[in-house]
Amino acid sequence: MRAIIPAAGKGTRLRPHSYVIQKSLLEVAGKSILDHLLASLQPAGVSEVAMVINQGDMRIPQYVEEHYKMPFRFYEQKEPKGLAHAIMTAGDELIDEPVLIILGDTLVDTDFSKICTQGHSVLGVMEVEDPRRFGVAVLNDAGRVTLLEEKNPQPRSNLALVGLYYIEKGSLLRSAIEELMTKNILTNGEYQVTDALQIMLDRGEVFTTVTMDGWYDAGTVDALLHTHSHLLKTAPLAQSTADYLVTGDVFIHDSATVEQSVLGPGVSIGQGAIVRDSVISNSIIGRDTVVEASTLERSLIGNGAQVIGERRRLNIADTSYVMTA
Repeated sequence: MRAIIPAAGKGTRLRPHSYVIQKSLLEVAGKSILDHLLASLQPAGVSEVAMVINQGDMRIPQYVEEHYKMPFRFYEQKEPKGLAHAIMTAGDELIDEPVLIILGDTLVDTDFSKICTQGHSVLGVMEVEDPRRFGVAVLNDAGRVTLLEEKNPQPRSNLALVGLYYIEKGSLLRSAIEELMTKNILTNGEYQVTDALQIMLDRGEVFTTVTMDGWYDAGTVDALLHTHSHLLKTAPLAQSTADYLVTGDVFIHDSATVEQSVLGPGVSIGQGAIVRDSVISNSIIGRDTVVEASTLERSLIGNGAQVIGERRRLNIADTSYVMTA
């Protein structure tokens, strides 16, 4: 099966980190978001991946070339005109075959075999308290989707679309997006995939839904730290030693150095990092970063940074230097 992963976008809510690292490549629990995402797709039998990236941004292709041998194709989105436009950028992938589409900064807990073997199109959903911020699906008593709407101020459902779409016949989605763009149907100034899926519904396509067991994203620092806390449960966890105390789920890369410190809960220490005389909780410490004599909580520290003598929450990007005078 082929998959399309839209991974364009500027990552503005993750600045300053996204100035240096594409948000799908941010490391969480010892792996990049993209690594976690691709691993989750393996049960679906995905053997070909197409990714939509920003025009001229070669960070993801370079990463994939270094870390993966499976076939990848890359499509550059010239302008940010919405998710439907991003998917259409990879329109060559939308043929008379099934296609799985999942957002590049979204991770879900689900049994993909339930999604890809039903013989019709399936949408990933999850109940939310405030559905006004999402596209939502309305179902009938038989569990079939009857209506899809995007960010309605008065939504008729609390089943939010999580950014996971299994389309039984990709060419039908392509045709729907072409109609969307030909008629210039915009929602909030963009071509929304929700509207394209509604066109498919109107043409008679059958959609059902699968409720996710968990839904995690990396769109903001707080969301990334929440996702990190969840993914730590799947990582090889550290145990206390004579050099440091571990409380809760903690990942320490084999090449990292930790001395006279207390770590946890919810901490990742990246490759080559050095942590000394510090107390760290609910934080991600990047590769080759130095943290000394500091107390950090809910912090995101980029690669190659130095933090010395700090007692606060920090959000600093690669190669930054922060020291108490």
